Amino acid sequence: MKNYIINTVVVGLVAVLAVVSIAYPNNVVAAITTYTTNDQAELVAYLQKVVANLEAQVEARKRGDYSNTVSYHIFVNGSSVTGGETTGSSNVSDSGYGTTNPDLKKRGSYDIELSTLSANNIKNDEVTLRTNIDLDGAPKAVGYFEYGTSRSNLKYKTKTLNIINTGDDTRSFKITIDNLDDDKTYYFRSVAYGPDGYKQYGKILSFTTDDDSQSNNGDEPEVDTEGYDKVKSTTAYVYGQVDMNDYRNGTVFFIFGLDDDDVEDATDEDTYNDIKTERNELMKFIVDNDLDGKKDYYGRLYRLIEDTRYYYTLCVEYEDGDKEKLECGSIKNFRTDD
Repeated sequence: MKNYIINTVVVGLVAVLAVVSIAYPNNVVAAITTYTTNDQAELVAYLQKVVANLEAQVEARKRGDYSNTVSYHIFVNGSSVTGGETTGSSNVSDSGYGTTNPDLKKRGSYDIELSTLSANNIKNDEVTLRTNIDLDGAPKAVGYFEYGTSRSNLKYKTKTLNIINTGDDTRSFKITIDNLDDDKTYYFRSVAYGPDGYKQYGKILSFTTDDDSQSNNGDEPEVDTEGYDKVKSTTAYVYGQVDMNDYRNGTVFFIFGLDDDDVEDATDEDTYNDIKTERNELMKFIVDNDLDGKKDYYGRLYRLIEDTRYYYTLCVEYEDGDKEKLECGSIKNFRTDD
């Protein structure tokens, strides 16, 4: 019975030593000062204290508050636990980086910062998650996102990306995820860790996937054709704003030409491709292929005719159920310089 108890405690001791040297390697040399006793209860109590001490070393290693070296030496007088005197050591390196790497620093020494950005390209079953990351001098980092349908339980994890410091500490990364449920709110945050293995987290944001229904009875997109700027003899800038309201995935474009009737007729079409252009008479160009929400747009017109009046408008093509629709702003004009 005595040997069974002693051996059980020793197995626990060896297991904890294995955790120290495998889970948290850093040139660890294992550890206990010489102890001599013939009393069974005293020996067991002593070994239990040793195990508790080593467990504390493990927790300290997790927090980054650790020593590079711990040592052990056990000697049981009279009856041997492990055949007499036992010593041991283990020299290993942090996984993936190695102790010879000059960039390896104490756990938590890189103050990596993450700024989770709003989700983009939201559809009924997929979305693109984005974040900015400040590497704080770390040579590299691993980044990914956690997400789920509960703010308190982000149980899903995206693939990971390797982020290399190219000289500018501030970088960004994005990951597209799919197989989502339609018309459901998801919560997400960015996660990253550097060579020290210490994870940093961005703030938690949310998005709601599109409703996979055939019709949208919400507010129609709103288009505001605004002003013009920097008009010269052959070039000019025009601008405006589009608010998709309850619709998504809008195609935004400008139309301009020499005749206001031609521009107005073009706005009566159903799609961008339906608008027929004619060189110098009526032209069009896309400024956004996938608008969700509200955004300002600027367009540069070039190869214009000097001292000539041009008419222009801003439009958005969108899908309402199984129909394509076009919404345009008012038609405005300017004259080029002579």
